[in-house]
Amino acid sequence: MANTSIAFFDFDHTLTHKDGFTAFIKQVVPMHRKVLGVLLLWPLILAYYAGLISGGRLRPLIIFIGLKGMSAKQLTQAGEHFAKHGIPSILNPKAMAKLQWHQQQGHKVVMVSASLSAYMKPFAKSINVELICSQLSSHNGQLTGKYQHSDCHSNQKKIRVLLEYPLDIYQDIYAYGDSKEDLAMLSLASKAYLNFNAVTSFKEPLWPL
Repeated sequence: MANTSIAFFDFDHTLTHKDGFTAFIKQVVPMHRKVLGVLLLWPLILAYYAGLISGGRLRPLIIFIGLKGMSAKQLTQAGEHFAKHGIPSILNPKAMAKLQWHQQQGHKVVMVSASLSAYMKPFAKSINVELICSQLSSHNGQLTGKYQHSDCHSNQKKIRVLLEYPLDIYQDIYAYGDSKEDLAMLSLASKAYLNFNAVTSFKEPLWPL
């Protein structure tokens, strides 16, 4: 029997006014790897900003070029620092007020993001919400440059939500996103919001999920 409600929030550009993944990568990736990444990936970067491909195609390549071989401990430390000192400066106050409203109503609140667990996990803990996000794999204390599972975007968000939450027990299901990468998750909701505007229908993205 339904006895409460649940709210799912995308993170980048929904709870923030700036892309946290990009900001973190700029801080943690050495300069020589940034240069290499731009040289190798500039056609895909342009296609991403033109809306022709999804972030889910670009982010794994950035992770591989930028972070492969880095100490997992170093990534954790950098993530904790970014969660404490970087994320607060990019949060959208109105969006955070909506998240806090759900908490005040006694709703379960979950962030669902393609951003990395290195900073998402300590941030989620600091605001007392649950979390589904991307997590990097490591071997012998070093990052492999790959995900443990996959980049948590588009249909992966929907899959992960359905795996971890029995939605039939909730009275209302809220979902908040900002882009085509959130439409699959929003399709699960009884009350869906894109850029905090209510939506009732979902068009297929032009690029592959």
